[in-house]
Amino acid sequence: GTTIRFGPRWDAMTAAYITDCVFNPPRGTNGGGDAAPNVPFLDTPAGPEQPIPPVALITVQPDEVLGAHHTGGGGYGSPLEREPERVRLDVLAGFISFARAREVYGVVFDRDEACEGLAVAATATAVRRQALLD
Repeated sequence: GTTIRFGPRWDAMTAAYITDCVFNPPRGTNGGGDAAPNVPFLDTPAGPEQPIPPVALITVQPDEVLGAHHTGGGGYGSPLEREPERVRLDVLAGFISFARAREVYGVVFDRDEACEGLAVAATATAVRRQALLD
């Protein structure tokens, strides 16, 4: 998925938008997990990411930003079967967090710090993956 943000600089802007996949995000297949839903929001002086309806016509002021967290696709195959080295590379690239690597992919590392020397803890990963299967 991706996040977008846009808004006017000087004058108010009327925006008509439709946000799909809010209620029915893409589903995973062959054991893969479902994607997160789209989440439309409005950043305002009152606070960031105020929830807004998925379909609307709104006026956005110059001190506001219209945005949405857009879904990616659903997963393909069990995350517990993904090669631990590929999970490590995804963590280093910032695609997934250490927590997601552990909780969803069952991959444990030798440290909780993204650095060049980060290594998969093979025994701990095998134990974690077995625990997630049980």
